[in-house]
Amino acid sequence: MSLARFINKARGDMHRASEDGETPDSVVNELIDYTVQHVKLVDGSAGATLNTNIGRVKKGRARIVSVEFVPDATLTAHDTNYATLTLNKGTAGSLDAAATVTTKITGGTGDWVADTPEALTLSSTEANLLVASGDNLNFDIAKASSGVAVPAGCLVVTLRPY
Repeated sequence: MSLARFINKARGDMHRASEDGETPDSVVNELIDYTVQHVKLVDGSAGATLNTNIGRVKKGRARIVSVEFVPDATLTAHDTNYATLTLNKGTAGSLDAAATVTTKITGGTGDWVADTPEALTLSSTEANLLVASGDNLNFDIAKASSGVAVPAGCLVVTLRPY
C-alpha cells in the first residue's frame, strides 16, 4: 500500500470513527496492529507436552496486546488433570511468560467450545509484553497430573509496534 493510499484510508477510518464514537487512537491501532498465528496439531495423548518456537522477531519492536487460542474441538475442563498454555518471549535461555491460561474449572477457562477463542491472560509485568529484534516467541503447553488432550487449534498473537 502506498503512503498516499494509507493516509486516505486513515482519514476515511477517522471520519467513520468519529461517527461511531470511536477514538482516533483505536482506529490507528486497528491499522498498525498485526498478528502472528501458529497452528497447533492435536495432542498425541493427554500427558503430551508442547514446547515450540513459533517465530523470531527480525527487526523492530512491538508490544503483545492480546493472545488467544482458538480450538478446533471441545475440551472438558478439570481441576486436577489440566493443561497450562503459555506464550513465552525472549532469547534462548532467558524466556519470560507473556501470557498464560489453564484449562481448570476453578480459576481457568472452564470447558472449551470449538471455534470459540480462549483468551490467555497477559502478564502484569510490562517488560514481559515487549518484544524486540532477536526475541523468540515460544508456545508451551504443560500438563498437571494425567493432563488433558488439548485439541488442535490456532494460537493468535496480536502485536502493536511502538
